[in-house]
Amino acid sequence: MASVALTEAQARAAGDEVKTWVLPIDSVPRAIAGCDTRGPIELMIDADADRLLGGAITARERSDSVQTFAMARKLGMTTKALGQTICPCLTLVEA
Repeated sequence: MASVALTEAQARAAGDEVKTWVLPIDSVPRAIAGCDTRGPIELMIDADADRLLGGAITARERSDSVQTFAMARKLGMTTKALGQTICPCLTLVEA
């Protein structure tokens, strides 16, 4: 597992209105191709500002995704901007 910034509990404790987005790894083509579909990707989002508060991924190939979470958090990206970012196909980042 790898994570960046706040967990859902930490964000709520800080007073943020949080929406949580969870995607099972078995929905990601790279995980299917690599024959390891265990674990989720979870994003904690500020419901008011639509900005990433934190992210976590439980997967064998997690380093690229956690780097993307860190970049999105540092840049204050909205979920819309993050979703419009082009990611190479057959990486977990494309999730």
